[in-house]
Amino acid sequence: MHPSPTSSSDVAGHPGRPPAWGDLTVEAMAAPSPHNTQPWVLEVIDERTAWLGYDPARLLPDTDSTGRFQTIALGVFAEALDVAAGRAGHRVVVVGSPGRLDMTPGPPRRAVELRLEPAPHGERIPTGDLEARCTNRRPYNGLPVSADAAVFLAEVGRGGGHEVVITSQPALVDWAVDLNTETLFYDLSGLKERGELGRWIRASSRHEATSRDGLSARCLGFPGALVGLFFRYHRLAETPGVKQMLRVYYRRSQRGTASVGWIRGPQRGPDDWFRAGRMLLRLWLAIGQEGLVIHPYGSVITNPTSHRRLAEKIKVTEDPDDELWLLFRIGAPTRAARQSYRLDATEVLR
Repeated sequence: MHPSPTSSSDVAGHPGRPPAWGDLTVEAMAAPSPHNTQPWVLEVIDERTAWLGYDPARLLPDTDSTGRFQTIALGVFAEALDVAAGRAGHRVVVVGSPGRLDMTPGPPRRAVELRLEPAPHGERIPTGDLEARCTNRRPYNGLPVSADAAVFLAEVGRGGGHEVVITSQPALVDWAVDLNTETLFYDLSGLKERGELGRWIRASSRHEATSRDGLSARCLGFPGALVGLFFRYHRLAETPGVKQMLRVYYRRSQRGTASVGWIRGPQRGPDDWFRAGRMLLRLWLAIGQEGLVIHPYGSVITNPTSHRRLAEKIKVTEDPDDELWLLFRIGAPTRAARQSYRLDATEVLR
């Protein structure tokens, strides 16, 4: 019997003054985002009202042109605020729809209104360890996810209106890991994709500590010199010896992967994307509760050819109400994840 990862064992009472938005933001900054871009902005109106928005400079117009995955990230952040508020007996209520993100350069823009309210008496309060949630790109211990854990995570997904499937079939797992590796290196051979991702790569410890965002070579598990070579001198990186070395480094980080999973559900537009983000954080906290970690395989989803190959392999027919929108490897790590830096909460608050 698994306790719900999004509900405490106690129910809400009658809390007094609401927690400060600033305090909630400090906790919510642990939320994940594509390439660790941290696109969110929180405009505080008063102690009970704020606007969740985004900074266009932190979007990904070349590789996420619809804004789908950054909208999912906004939903993740809204859920993180809700989880943080739950410890004070409050909840964060989302008002309205985020609409499509405006990619044009300019100042931060509003997406949805947030209201901080006391959780009604008798209502379960969202909880979870936001700090413990992480993406772990290091080797796993080679043990498959238990059947009980797979069932539990599927229940969490269903609670948010999505199907979560975990499989430990060796041939399918190996195929998915190989597909991700193949797709990742194919995508990064494209000038547009490499250019956009390159803007978020932090090859040196000084760079990542200064920027406090992006994907660091340290967290990716690559030597900084190799990462710099790949993005700055790509033709040299494409030479057989260097390219093979990069593949070896990456494939080594995937060792011990005995289970993979995917998520299907409604993806018609911004409302669905935002709700998917809220469910994703609840699922991620549940994964941590089971002593497990994940490593998303985003390239397989965003690359049309790989996406189609995945759908064919697992024998699913897709439509906007039931679309594959995340593939990931899942397991117990052999070592703790290398934690990415986060912006200071003061850089997000307005």
